[in-house]
Amino acid sequence: MSKRGLKKRAEGLRLQILTHQNKIKNEKAKQIPDEGKIHHWEAEITAFKNSLARVLRRLEK
Repeated sequence: MSKRGLKKRAEGLRLQILTHQNKIKNEKAKQIPDEGKIHHWEAEITAFKNSLARVLRRLEK
């Protein structure tokens, strides 16, 4: 993947992380939050962060 493609991928992952963090914040603000959804989004954030780290390592080369 080209540097441009890697940068685009990194930005997309950052956006996904922010989106999921907002989903968690909104869900926790509810009177009865769905812990299953929160756990799922937290797991996805972890996966996004791992992918982002790999992309950033490739960009450093």
